Amino acid sequence: MWQSIAAELEPGGEEAKNLGELIAAAKQRLSEQPAPAPITDVQSTTDAPVAPADAPVTAATAPVSTATVAETAPVTETSASATQETPVAQPIAADNTPALQVTVTLDPALVAQTSPDQAVFVFARAANGPPMPLAAVRLTVKDLPQTVTLDDSSALMPALRLSAFSEVIVGARISASGEAMPQTGDLEGETAPLAANTTAAVAVTIDRVRP
Repeated sequence: MWQSIAAELEPGGEEAKNLGELIAAAKQRLSEQPAPAPITDVQSTTDAPVAPADAPVTAATAPVSTATVAETAPVTETSASATQETPVAQPIAADNTPALQVTVTLDPALVAQTSPDQAVFVFARAANGPPMPLAAVRLTVKDLPQTVTLDDSSALMPALRLSAFSEVIVGARISASGEAMPQTGDLEGETAPLAANTTAAVAVTIDRVRP
């Protein structure tokens, strides 16, 4: 993603140099980070229905001391139908790839501290994991307010994707220096931790100065 941004900048220019340094630093930090553990939430979701599915059959069997064979048969058929219906929802969960719809606004109180062409970086990073952004989009102040999509296609590196983490923090930052790396004096705003696969709209307000 940032490589494509770099391609749009003037070769040899200051912004191209700064972005190149960021990409190099990101690769270095990635090599020092352990590989992210795979999400295991799907297993707990799949295992949970197994115990309840057996419970009704046991409860129905206990009182059938005086029931006829014909009366018992429908209970077995009903249980079988319930078992067949359970997997139907699983493919939907498997296709739930994160795609965060993020609307970025600038607090009116900070507008005087910006210029229209200043770079704005909108990003998502792991709530518990490497500090590097998992996905990022570059805008300018004159684009705000703006809604963007953060997903695996906007990943900075293939090894660090939004879909590899269950919880993220979404933020936006106006770079005072034009550099991608955060610096004192930048204007920024972030959300609280939220589910990476949320379908709700995410709102980020740039409302504070980075100390």
